[in-house]
Parts: sequence; structure tokens; C-alpha cells
Amino acid sequence: MKLIKLLLYYFLALLSIFFVGRVVLFSLYFERFADSDVNYWLTFLYGLKMDVIVVCGSLLLPVILLTLAPKQVKNTVNRFLTAYFIVVYARHGHKLMGCKSPVGGSPLCKLYPT
Repeated sequence: MKLIKLLLYYFLALLSIFFVGRVVLFSLYFERFADSDVNYWLTFLYGLKMDVIVVCGSLLLPVILLTLAPKQVKNTVNRFLTAYFIVVYARHGHKLMGCKSPVGGSPLCKLYPT
């Protein structure tokens, strides 16, 4: 049961990070959405579906490690997974925003330079 709670925590934490990122990008580019004739609230539903796919793919390694690791190394595995998520999402987050250089791409690139 503890394993399920931990995985659910990781799942919800990653979904919330993606949701906050989508809200920030939506607010930055709202004028582009307002000019279109599209129901832009559906982008959050479609985005949620894609986020679930990405989060489930990201949780494959934790599921394997947490289910196969003996009890003696559970704390070490948990620390490794925390560091894994910090490194993977911090290192590749700027690429997801379209940053090729510190001054190019999205306005968020200036907040998080490479």
C-alpha cells in the first residue's frame, strides 16, 4: 500500500507541474488563443491526456525500481528517484519550452537560461 501511495504522489506531483506549466504558457500567449475561433478550454483536456501519457512513461523506471528493490535499500532508491526527477525535468525542461539559446524561443527561456 505504501508503494501505491508513493507512486500516486509522484503521479500527482508530475501532473501538477505540467498543469502549472500549461497555465503559464496559456496566460503568456492568451492573445493568440483569444483571436482564434477554437474552444481553448479543450486544450487543457487534450493536454491532460498527453500529460498522463508522459507521466506514465516517466513512472516506468520508478515502478520497476520500487517493486524489485529489497526493503534495506528502499530509502536509497527513493533518494535516487527524487534526484532522477529533478535532474531529468530540470535538464530537459528548457528544451521542451523551445529554448535554443538563452535569448531565443519562448519568453520563458529568459527566466530559465540554458
